[in-house]
Amino acid sequence: MQQFGRYIRQMALPEFGKESQKRLLSSSVAIAGVGGLGSPLCLYLAAAGVGHLHLFEHDRVDLSNLNRQILYTEQDLGEQKITVAEAAIQRFNPHVSVYAYNVKAEESGFDFAKVDVILDATDNFATRYFLNSVSLRHNKPLVHASVYGMEGRVASFVPGETACYRCLYPKPYIYESKPVIGVTPGIGGMLQAAEAINYLVTGRLALAGKLLVYDLYDMTFDTVNIPREEACPDCARG
Repeated sequence: MQQFGRYIRQMALPEFGKESQKRLLSSSVAIAGVGGLGSPLCLYLAAAGVGHLHLFEHDRVDLSNLNRQILYTEQDLGEQKITVAEAAIQRFNPHVSVYAYNVKAEESGFDFAKVDVILDATDNFATRYFLNSVSLRHNKPLVHASVYGMEGRVASFVPGETACYRCLYPKPYIYESKPVIGVTPGIGGMLQAAEAINYLVTGRLALAGKLLVYDLYDMTFDTVNIPREEACPDCARG
């Protein structure tokens, strides 16, 4: 296929190759949230040639988004993010299929059983808990990221094998404000993309059952294990 030329650098990796690229091109992912985390996440998955991207986003572009949501420009102010994002990703790589849903993931009625991995790039607990439940219901891995200021967190959850998102955050908490500098979600989204690509090619998640915490003030990256809660209302063993 002529389009393989754009992936020649990654296909040159000994552990990658043409067969891995074919797997990426046939893969399907769900991405909830196309903002600060979702923008780089979508672009790097498209750049790698992940073939089918299902995007869920319901907001419009606001000026305050532009310090971190790199899919959008001032010309997009007031537009639906999902419409702008779909067009931008298709321009970036016309060989991937983008399915755009102008709705919150939990209100979409989407069948998450048909994707290979679920990616949480949202900023609210209602959607995060919903994604956790569909991950468990359909036995699909969930890769989560969140940010605050110059700190970010990334974790991967594998149903039946690791703790789930509810084990990590049993109850929601609310910030009075959500200050953030653009590079923080940029790094988080790229780490999510790396986890997804790794999984789609090898079936392995480096952060399965682990929480990676990065602090850009001090340039530290720490990883801790996430214990499974036996009384977790979402994944407790029967």
